[in-house]
This record gives sequence, C-alpha cells and structure tokens, in this order.
Amino acid sequence: MLKMKKLFSMLLVALFVFSLTVAYGEETKTKYPNEVMAEVGPDSPAYGPNTKEGEFIDETKTENESISKSPNEITVFIDGRQVNFPDTKPYIKNGRTLVPIRFVSQEMGAKVNWNNTKREVLIEKGGKKISLKIWSKEVYVNGTKKVIDVPAELKNGRTMVPLRFISEAFGANVRWIDAERKVVINTK
Repeated sequence: MLKMKKLFSMLLVALFVFSLTVAYGEETKTKYPNEVMAEVGPDSPAYGPNTKEGEFIDETKTENESISKSPNEITVFIDGRQVNFPDTKPYIKNGRTLVPIRFVSQEMGAKVNWNNTKREVLIEKGGKKISLKIWSKEVYVNGTKKVIDVPAELKNGRTMVPLRFISEAFGANVRWIDAERKVVINTK
C-alpha cells in the first residue's frame, strides 16, 4: 500500500510539473511600424518576377501604385493618398458608392460629429455644414434641403454615406475608375 501511495504521489508531481510548461514567442518586428505588410509567396497576388518567396512588401499605397485587392474591393484616394478603412469597407448600393463618412471627411480636413439621440451626422469644413440623418434621403447643406437617392445608413457601427454627394458638396472633384473599382477625389 505504501508503494502504491508513493507511486501515485510521484505520478501527481510529474503531471503537475509537465502541465506548467509555458509557450514563448517573440513579437515580429518590421522596419515599417504600423504599416500593413504581406508575405509574398507563389499563391500571393503580389508574387512576381521581382519578388522572392518569403519576402515582405509594404502594402501602403498611393494613387499611382499598383494595389493587390479582392475583385470586389473599392479603393478611395483623396489628393493622391489612399484612405484606410480599418473595419467597414466601401460598397456599392443602388449605383452609389457608400463609405464610412468619418474616415473620408477627416482625410478631406472636415470635422465629423455624431448625435446619437437624433441619429444624425454633422460634417463641417471651411464654413460649410452638411447634416444627414440615418435612413433619410433628406440632407441639409448650409441649411438648404437637398435630396439624395441613397440615404445614409449604419453598418457595423459606422455611418455609410454616398461618397460623391459629400465630396462634391465640399467642392471636390470626384472620378470613378470602373476597371479598377477606384474612386479618385481631388480637393485642390
């Protein structure tokens, strides 16, 4: 009986010791902090004659650089710089490109305020004010009522608005490049 207790105790100690193993991993460091990086390999859309398997490439792009993206993804450039949409991507609804308004407006130098009680967005830039209510086709630009064909809507907690209307209301030039699914906005 004493042998059995001793064997059982040793087994418990061994089990306890081996269950305390800890995994350790080192953080991956790149020379481009806070940038999106992609590993290039034979199955990667960025793989080509000038890249090596396992090499990392910088995917931060400007308007004139090639972009590897999914076929349905829409990219937006303002004054030559690509707008980053971290969580909710632009999409097309009833022929209009809807975008998360905060990212686009801030890239254009506008201030965005959200009134949760009224479910209303107020965008201000250079003395011009645009007011949109969620699910309403009525938009007010400096107090003047306008009607848009696709209303602002909520998606994943983001206010999605027709990009062309907002951009042109602030005096920007908007161009859609269908073959590349790209929107180019010039504010200057």
